[in-house]
Amino acid sequence: MMKKKYAFLLYYTLLVFISWSVYSNITSRRADDGDGDDGDDDDGGDVENQIFLPLSLFTQAREIISVGKIPLVATVNKGFLELTHNWLCNTEFMHVHDQVILIATDLSAYTVISKRWPDVKVTLWEIDSKLADEQKYPSPGYRKLTLIRVKFLLALLRHGISFLQFETDCFWRRSPLARLGSYRGYDVIAAQKGNGEFADDYTPSLSVGFVFVNATSAAVEIWKEMIKRLEADVTTAWEQTILDALCKERFNGANCELFPYSAITDGVWYKMNDAMRATLAQDPDIINTNWVVGNRKKVKMLKLFKQWFVEDDRDTCGKRPLWMKSERSI
Repeated sequence: MMKKKYAFLLYYTLLVFISWSVYSNITSRRADDGDGDDGDDDDGGDVENQIFLPLSLFTQAREIISVGKIPLVATVNKGFLELTHNWLCNTEFMHVHDQVILIATDLSAYTVISKRWPDVKVTLWEIDSKLADEQKYPSPGYRKLTLIRVKFLLALLRHGISFLQFETDCFWRRSPLARLGSYRGYDVIAAQKGNGEFADDYTPSLSVGFVFVNATSAAVEIWKEMIKRLEADVTTAWEQTILDALCKERFNGANCELFPYSAITDGVWYKMNDAMRATLAQDPDIINTNWVVGNRKKVKMLKLFKQWFVEDDRDTCGKRPLWMKSERSI
């Protein structure tokens, strides 16, 4: 009798594990855009690698979608906690926290954020412990995190989940989400990469620091191709360079668009003089801090421009400027 009982428990445990694995496997074929699966199993190379994501990620995303909102997804680790805390303080009154999912790649980041911000959805997805600390651009660790992020975003797309990917090392003057309503029928809508060298013949290109991705078959194919190219060239290929090229060639019929630079700007903004800002991005919704390398430098820059919202105790959110209080409901 006892042997039958233990056999049943073992069978039940295995059944639960297999069900969870199938649901969260990155090789799932779902793409709920009405086109269905193309039936092509030849992804090539390491795209078929199995990445097991926690079921909570998909549950949280569907909870957000069920109330008519778009999941805002960002990855964070222990080395990014200070900047993440600042962004959460920055956006505390913008009514966006209920649609944010922070994917913590180490237990320390998960514990700190969950305790300090209980209303924010956090999913623990532990990866290589060596990647828990700051990974500076363009280090091997930074590249590895980039590839991992692309793979888990592919998992979301294959489960029919559209999302907006953002990064927490940024400043939000106001929520930009209302802008998404004017962009319908696109597979990818991304921020623009700034003209860092201020070249006269600059051609706008795509940035992955703020990008909306619609869960269509075209987007799935783009993300699969990105993984192939990243894994084929792990030393020089970059996520946003590949995505920009695929969008420009309309890979698999993809329809891509750029947000105006005046609305979603990047770290080049910090290099501009007042006249350039007045012309290119006088009043942006968002300023990302790429082009500023290293977390210490990012923090210093944000403080210099009065875009830092955390007190010296590194926990309390500071007083908000009057102009931000007037826009708290936007």
